[in-house]
Amino acid sequence: MAYFYIEIEDGAPISFQVVSNFMGPIVKCYQPIVDYGLVKVNSQEDFEIELHNQSPIPADILLKKSAN
Repeated sequence: MAYFYIEIEDGAPISFQVVSNFMGPIVKCYQPIVDYGLVKVNSQEDFEIELHNQSPIPADILLKKSAN
């Protein structure tokens, strides 16, 4: 929800609110399960996952380490 306030020359100011529904990017991962197997501690491995943005809206992807 957004509120707007407009001053009108030679008239009374008006205010209004805008409420809308919107859709963000639609990102799909084609692998239903991603299994990286065993990885040694303090080592680096390279893996690939395939992500597709199925909408014209740009999407930023962020991969984070889980807490557990």
